[in-house]
Amino acid sequence: MVEWYSKTNTLLANKSYPVYELLPAQGTVHFKLKTQAPSEVKSVGMTIADATAVD
Repeated sequence: MVEWYSKTNTLLANKSYPVYELLPAQGTVHFKLKTQAPSEVKSVGMTIADATAVD
């Protein structure tokens, strides 16, 4: 989930973007997202909302 914040740290908007990547435990992956943020954005946050283990 991507979250956009104002300069007063107020949440302006958020949106989920699925990323389908396989990686090992404790692994990392590089990716890019194209988003359209509100014009008043001062900072951006990102969280992982869900992950599924694959055998």
